[in-house]
Amino acid sequence: MLGAIRVLLIVPRFGTRTAELMETPIMVLISILAARWVVRRLAVPPALATRLAIGLVALLGLLTEHSPTRVRYWEVDDHCFISASVAVVV
Repeated sequence: MLGAIRVLLIVPRFGTRTAELMETPIMVLISILAARWVVRRLAVPPALATRLAIGLVALLGLLTEHSPTRVRYWEVDDHCFISASVAVVV
């Protein structure tokens, strides 16, 4: 939904990059709220190792989902994709 709002309303006025940068804080907030909800809903123990493992599984799922999409729609090669993925994690 935010993507549609960004593309239809914000990009024409501010440009693509600025629109993406404006959307980023909203997406970070939504991600934090979703993660807190999942932790509470599933009663995840407060151990750091458990929470890191869950986060890594989520990251792996995200990168796995994006892998076929990047080739089909973005035509990005493996080296560029892995470099961008590592930059996001670090």
